Amino acid sequence: FRILLQRLFDFMMFISLPIAIGMTLLSEKVIVLIYGKDFINASVGLKILIWSAAVIFLERITSLALIVINRRINVLYYASIGFVLNIILNLVLIPKFDFKGAAFASVVTQLAVLLVSLYFLYKYERITLSLKYIPKIIIINLLLALMIIVLRNVGLLYIIPLSIFIYFLLAYYTNCIDFNNLKAALTEK
Repeated sequence: FRILLQRLFDFMMFISLPIAIGMTLLSEKVIVLIYGKDFINASVGLKILIWSAAVIFLERITSLALIVINRRINVLYYASIGFVLNIILNLVLIPKFDFKGAAFASVVTQLAVLLVSLYFLYKYERITLSLKYIPKIIIINLLLALMIIVLRNVGLLYIIPLSIFIYFLLAYYTNCIDFNNLKAALTEK
């Protein structure tokens, strides 16, 4: 169970980080492509909110693990704490920062929920997740970010597939993710 959980957590980190970085760097282009230039200001909210999605990727793994070990009540506890925290942060941040405050409140809330779920995993199962692959993931994501910045004036239909290809190529050559472990995690019953 611990090995599977670690593999899934590593994979979600591997997937969520480049999505968040890519969307942060390309949000204006994405907004203009989908909604037009009239909505370019929405890109600021997207730049912030995408990090909430990245944290949710990781938190879902920990929530499912707690459900598997029959700690559903803890999931309810920290979801409730997250709900209250989000309301408080929205009440404080929205009047001053508008939609950017709401987006930031979501990121902080999701991060808090992730940290509490990790605490419960440790408390009840003594599960701590290894950060073995994190330095490599960060390095290849920095390289990805640099590539996106350099190619920023190229169209999205070129940048996105090229970024995906380069990212997986870097991951393969740096052994950032053990693809055999990944295959085992995704096919394990």
